[in-house]
Amino acid sequence: NGNISDDAAAGAVAWNQLFNAVRQRGNIDYFAVQEILDVPQFIDYMIVNQFGGNRDWPHNNWYATKGREPGGKWRFHTWDAEFSLRDLNHNLVSGYQAVASGEILQRLTITNGGVPEFRRAFGDALHRHLFNGGLLTPQRNIDWVNETASQFERAIVGESARWGRGSTLETWRARIAWLTGTYFPQRTNIVINQYRNAGLYPNTVAPSLLIDGTPQFGGDVFAGAQLSLAGSGG
Repeated sequence: NGNISDDAAAGAVAWNQLFNAVRQRGNIDYFAVQEILDVPQFIDYMIVNQFGGNRDWPHNNWYATKGREPGGKWRFHTWDAEFSLRDLNHNLVSGYQAVASGEILQRLTITNGGVPEFRRAFGDALHRHLFNGGLLTPQRNIDWVNETASQFERAIVGESARWGRGSTLETWRARIAWLTGTYFPQRTNIVINQYRNAGLYPNTVAPSLLIDGTPQFGGDVFAGAQLSLAGSGG
């Protein structure tokens, strides 16, 4: 189950508008979908949950909110996601339930071939997050786990006393070691292959942008620098 945050009556009308837009027979009016759904945020929300293998989702544990101002759009939010980051090989790319956000994603990517513009935006986001030091690449994940864990380690002692049942500082440390030594070093490539197998990301390696012969992913470019592209073909 999930929750919709808005005035009850107005929220229900706006919620139905969103699903009416994606449930159209034939070609979906993607412009209408973009008018009522924050598409970039929705894509990131889906990728994060799929990457983490959130088992108790999308049929449960989610919120959706919509601003009441003119032009307000629906945004989805994760909560109570403790069933994430548990199974190294769990596949939520093709194994999710087609309810709530899952239905929206299925209709925009799979049903009747999906919506080409959305599929392209989804693939662009995958490339941004899963490659070239993106937010879901191994070292980025390992760094944030280590940084976050260091802030909470002392509190784990008190928390373990509260919960008991074998939950100790040692089990906490073992879990962190598994995440940084096993899960995150391998998870990114596993998920990339899941998206490829689902037809949501190509097998072709994307070209690299070179500045003065060196790959660069964002940042500043100085006047006079030489821009080129490098790729493996395909």
